[in-house]
Amino acid sequence: MDGIWLALLLGVAVVAVVLPTAPSLISLFGASETVAPHAITYLRISALGIPAMLMVLAATGVIRGLQDTRTPLYVAVGGFALNAGLNAALVYGADLGIAGSAWGTVIAQCAMAAAYLVVVVRGARRHGASLRPDTAGIRACAQAGAPLLVRTLSLRAILIIATAVAARLGDADIAAHQILLALWSLLAFALDALAIAGQAIIGRYLGAGDTEGAKAVCRRMVQWGIVSGVVLGLLVILARPVFIPLFTSDPAVEAAMLPALLVVALSQPVSGIVFVLDGSSWARGRPLPGRGHAPDARRVHPGRTPRTGRGRRPDDTLVGHDADDAGPDGHPPAARPLGPVGDHGSHPLKRRCFT
Repeated sequence: MDGIWLALLLGVAVVAVVLPTAPSLISLFGASETVAPHAITYLRISALGIPAMLMVLAATGVIRGLQDTRTPLYVAVGGFALNAGLNAALVYGADLGIAGSAWGTVIAQCAMAAAYLVVVVRGARRHGASLRPDTAGIRACAQAGAPLLVRTLSLRAILIIATAVAARLGDADIAAHQILLALWSLLAFALDALAIAGQAIIGRYLGAGDTEGAKAVCRRMVQWGIVSGVVLGLLVILARPVFIPLFTSDPAVEAAMLPALLVVALSQPVSGIVFVLDGSSWARGRPLPGRGHAPDARRVHPGRTPRTGRGRRPDDTLVGHDADDAGPDGHPPAARPLGPVGDHGSHPLKRRCFT
């Protein structure tokens, strides 16, 4: 829960900054007098959903860490469907315009956060974990997440700068840029699925001490990233007559989109490699074994005693023990076989973590 509490605190802080400074922030982008009022309205309303969205990201990380990819899928699809339905109802049915679009997004984000909280709270209670904010735990999460925060801010800064440049080129250019940004984000999420899968699988192999298996998985995921990038790039080029009219019928916007669309398509194979390697770096959390030191499979959280430790026997059997079961000499008892890696057997630990 520490990561979720941290996400909530950061979200509230961001909202407190964005609401009063929205006009100044929009002016930094050089938006025209026609676009600026709508942008301010959307920013102020959509900012209210930032705490919920950050909580969604934190909870998603917890659930993916347990190798549960179904729950994030269900929540994401449900949130998308709710957002689309609310946007149609509020923008057209209630005639709220840009404000309706923003409110639809905020409501969908809050619903997704609520769904994740139900799952995480149930899991925390099942394992006897405290739901109260812990200062030391929140501080540890902040320290561990600082490099990722810098990474994410750097990536977002590039997108913000590109948006500011497009806004100064004219209304047609900023419209084309926003359409392409939405398309690029869709493609990025598709490729990110490979990164998430690689992150979970590689992390599991490293946690079991199987560095060769982790490297083999990484190589295979890079191959999948390249192939997926090529396929997505070709789809962008071949399907452009179909999806461009869905966004705009303005000839000026279409003309501004075409050259940049080619760049988006050509960059997909490279993006596939980058996303996969980024995911593998998250899984390692440190240099690859063989380039310094082996990962410590017992290090679960800074300053906290992990509940389980796992290793791998020569017969490729995943083994584990409870840290609280240590004998009087401080050493754990004989490890209990949990079954071959990838086998979702009946052991309660495996049911909790891998199903």
